[in-house]
Amino acid sequence: MEQPSAFVLGVAEAGLAVARSLHRRGIKVFGLHSSGERPPGALSRYLEFVPGWDIKDPDAAIEFLRKLLPRAGRGSVLFPTGDQNLLFVHRQRQRLADDFRFYVWNSPLLEEMSSKRGLVGLSARLGLPLPRTIVPESIDDLKGILNSLRFPCIVKPEYTHLWGTQIASELGLMGVKALPVGTPDELLAVYEKLQAADCPVIVQEMILGPDENHLDYKALVGEDGTTLAEFTARKLRVWPAHHGMSCLAESILAPDVIEAGRLVLERLGYRGIASVQFKRDSRDGRLYFLELNPRVAVWVALPTACGIDFPYYIYQMSLGRSFPRPDGFKVGRLWWNPSRDVVSMRTYLRDGTWTYRRWFTSIARPHTNPYFAVDDMRPGFAALGDLFKNSLGILSRRGSTLKIV
Repeated sequence: MEQPSAFVLGVAEAGLAVARSLHRRGIKVFGLHSSGERPPGALSRYLEFVPGWDIKDPDAAIEFLRKLLPRAGRGSVLFPTGDQNLLFVHRQRQRLADDFRFYVWNSPLLEEMSSKRGLVGLSARLGLPLPRTIVPESIDDLKGILNSLRFPCIVKPEYTHLWGTQIASELGLMGVKALPVGTPDELLAVYEKLQAADCPVIVQEMILGPDENHLDYKALVGEDGTTLAEFTARKLRVWPAHHGMSCLAESILAPDVIEAGRLVLERLGYRGIASVQFKRDSRDGRLYFLELNPRVAVWVALPTACGIDFPYYIYQMSLGRSFPRPDGFKVGRLWWNPSRDVVSMRTYLRDGTWTYRRWFTSIARPHTNPYFAVDDMRPGFAALGDLFKNSLGILSRRGSTLKIV
């Protein structure tokens, strides 16, 4: 029997991993991406690339999807990657439900936790172990509570995508998840500049510890609250260094992270796929909750390589089907994004966090790559340009510093 097709909304790293997982199981995949962009994933043999995807106008976006139904078939599965695509499916679920299938948590809490501000309030109500966080409304508001903060702190965007805008790019924030600030004066200066650029933020006391203390719990929860699959990993290096997204991650077995992740999802009453992020404080060993992404993660290819095929499980759940529940996963497997890693290594080498020998040892281990695959080579070749360009500076210890003041 022919399987229903899948629409992957966004074919960057996560979308490419989803497409490969599904197509290898005999499922036809359409990869939709923004106009004017052609990421390496667009060249994959495992998807039919469809440019021109745009959710700014929901009516036009829904019509765009429906025009593909003669080729894909009614009842195709929608696979949103990225926050904005996820919120599009969530907000338009009633209009989409007649023609498409999807497994996205149907709760108003999804909208609330899509912003850092909402997540702060939600964490307070549910007693989640979030580091002390404030949401200043103005510079005067910030000045009034400045002396109560324990420095260093980090500044985060209220909405992650706001630091992907042109203005944010001009401030050097592209790809940055958080900005470190060491003193009250530095915090005020950063806040004023971001406020002038219309970038609302939250301020959070920093959890001290190396990048390896960043830990992830990924899980798929069924409609009855049963955990159907789960996976734990740690970040070894991030891009930008120390305050960014993973560029080298490792699967590990972490019982306390599993326990903490289950607690977060249970208190939320969560259903669907989730990536719960923690950091262990080196001062007392305590796990702090940082955020929850209610979608497939950028490095979803890692759990797939370890035997936890989240994309296929979500596909089956979207169609109301069951799947054999996994009873474990491989540990010690790596996911490595070399194009970003070589950029971060300039900083790591400069500050002594990593050495050349330790770096070469880490990347010599078996790993999964977001673009390179032996059965799907073209995305990897397309990504070689960025890798070569970024590698030119790795022999220099000059690293970038995340400062906009």
